[in-house]
Amino acid sequence: FDGIHLDIEPYVLPEWGTDPEGVIGTWINNIQAFLDAAHASGSKLDVGIDLPFWFDGYTVPGQGDEKLTEWFMKSFDHVTVLAYRNTVDSEHGIVELARDEMESAQRLGTKVLVAVNTKQMPGEEYTSFYGSGKSEMDQSLASLSGALESYTSYGGIAIHDFRNWENMPDGGEPGGTKPDPAPNPDPEPETPSDGQVPDPDPVDRDKQVRGTYVWEANQVMEHGQEIIEFAKEKKLNWLFVRLDLQQPIEAYRSFVKEASAAGIEVHAMGGHPIWALMESRPKMMKLVNYVKKYNQEVAGDERFHGIHLDIEPYVLPEWRKDPGHLLEEWTGNLSAFVQEIKKDSNLQASMDLAVWLDKYKVPGTEESISKWMIDKMDFVSLMAFRDTAGGTNGIAAVSKEEIAFANELGKPILISVEMKDSGEGNHITFAEEGSAYMEEELAKLPGLLADSPSYSGNVVHAYDYWRTAKP
Repeated sequence: FDGIHLDIEPYVLPEWGTDPEGVIGTWINNIQAFLDAAHASGSKLDVGIDLPFWFDGYTVPGQGDEKLTEWFMKSFDHVTVLAYRNTVDSEHGIVELARDEMESAQRLGTKVLVAVNTKQMPGEEYTSFYGSGKSEMDQSLASLSGALESYTSYGGIAIHDFRNWENMPDGGEPGGTKPDPAPNPDPEPETPSDGQVPDPDPVDRDKQVRGTYVWEANQVMEHGQEIIEFAKEKKLNWLFVRLDLQQPIEAYRSFVKEASAAGIEVHAMGGHPIWALMESRPKMMKLVNYVKKYNQEVAGDERFHGIHLDIEPYVLPEWRKDPGHLLEEWTGNLSAFVQEIKKDSNLQASMDLAVWLDKYKVPGTEESISKWMIDKMDFVSLMAFRDTAGGTNGIAAVSKEEIAFANELGKPILISVEMKDSGEGNHITFAEEGSAYMEEELAKLPGLLADSPSYSGNVVHAYDYWRTAKP
């Protein structure tokens, strides 16, 4: 090997929230021990480390005003700055985020690589080139190199990571450039074999749903037992699990089987903002047909109970330009999704729904888009992201329109709450208060919604944030 590169992210630890200086102190001690070992016996190993762009706001404990970023630059042969954005020259683009680090490294004589992201980031699309496609990313990275090459500290670009880069769209996604000649559209998704898709075995669970989202598709395969144990600890009976459609059928069988035995319903999950566009309908159908084929080939206690969509097209440029047209395509895709599911299966069709969508109308009608979606699906999960149950801006209050629609239509509705840090304010998430406080607030909802037969339980977004949340 030519060198050793470290990726250590202590800011995801609970201790960082209460004592960042203490965590930094022990981290630096560990790093110093690593460097001593790496350079022992005259070794010429090149050593590097990943650093987030925002680290320049921290100092080294006990070293006055020495910036933490500069300490790393002095200690390592190179650093890689995680400048995860999907624009180069904007006010909050990659160049601006990396500017301080480039200047510090130039003064210190250290090489800096700039890292960009190709992983699908639901809800944080601005941090990844995934939705732009390979073609636009290549152009952006060429522009980035041009913008940074005047720095003697500039060492190049690092792309996170191989698997996501390999599997990201080739181009032609919203905001991307379309190659010439244009690629063929997605081929028709593989259709399951003829015949009715068999139902899953019933799961013996409480009528009231307690669930969470598992967004990282690889976690079920790599850490399935940990997820099951967490679900048991939290007394969960419901999981939305994002699937990797490149995996063989065998990849999910044991997890779903063990979850079923523990009284947990598992619903397959997928979605992306571009799934609202008609041109992306085949991507949605690919998920539907994968789940159907899977359920046809496995035992009753290994089958998924439904397919859940998380499609939030209001982050797309098209929403700002012409929301009416985008709503037409989105509702068309959702109708096709439900029709495809129901033509030969009893799988439940569901989706996440933003609380503020009720102000929009179905194109060409006076019907609320929220009411239309609640009616179309077997159930919805309402993203009522607030950190109090009661009050004029609490969970129950912001959910009242959608719950009224569900009551009228006789449809179940789940309340989804947030445990992830939010840039929109602390009132959006329970991240600041922690798990115990969240449980106290959720326990109030059955009383606050006692007159709402549609209210069917809660789901927490998401597993990764909940398991590392404050107690």
